[in-house]
Amino acid sequence: MEDFEKFEKMDFLKDDPHLQVRHISQYQAEKTEVLKLVFHDRYEEAFKLCCKLYEKELEMFGAEHPELLDTKSNLASLLIKVGRQKDSLKLQTELVKTHLKVNGPKHTKTLQCQTSLAKLLRDLGQFQEAAQVLSDVYEAEKDLKFKDKEKIDTLNTLVDIYEKDLKDVKKAIHYLEVKYEFLVNAKKYGREHDESVNTNIKLKVMKMDFKK
Repeated sequence: MEDFEKFEKMDFLKDDPHLQVRHISQYQAEKTEVLKLVFHDRYEEAFKLCCKLYEKELEMFGAEHPELLDTKSNLASLLIKVGRQKDSLKLQTELVKTHLKVNGPKHTKTLQCQTSLAKLLRDLGQFQEAAQVLSDVYEAEKDLKFKDKEKIDTLNTLVDIYEKDLKDVKKAIHYLEVKYEFLVNAKKYGREHDESVNTNIKLKVMKMDFKK
């Protein structure tokens, strides 16, 4: 029954349950077909079908429904695959704003969208903007439990951006210090863990180079 309730916005379907079933089946088949096309690297075809699904979901569900947001995220990924990075940037920026509004800054979907946005910004050479987005991600992640790997990944990328892209060693040292402090105090790691030891070594080397 839940599927039928989702489709109540489609006026032409309301009075014909058989048409509803066919429409739902077609809709689900199209979503599956997009995944198949992506699996076989047929990105142009997947993009065109995904656009149709997006328009259909926008009419059925509205602009802030989870189904539509997932499709919009797929569209953003497909735009990159077909070489339209700037269009993807626009879409991903919209997605982040919507997820922040609907789900808040600490929701998994919001953080995933922000991380994807930061990666694209970095690929486009917008390093400062990428760093700012990831800084926001870490501020949200640091208060969340069971996100140790995500926190480390975010901090590693921040260190990488500041050290290699922005040549801001002072900021890179800052985020490396944050990472080391986190590792030392995390139950799964601690001071003797390989990740902690390696981070501490890199931190000392970076500080020595910075003083030169």
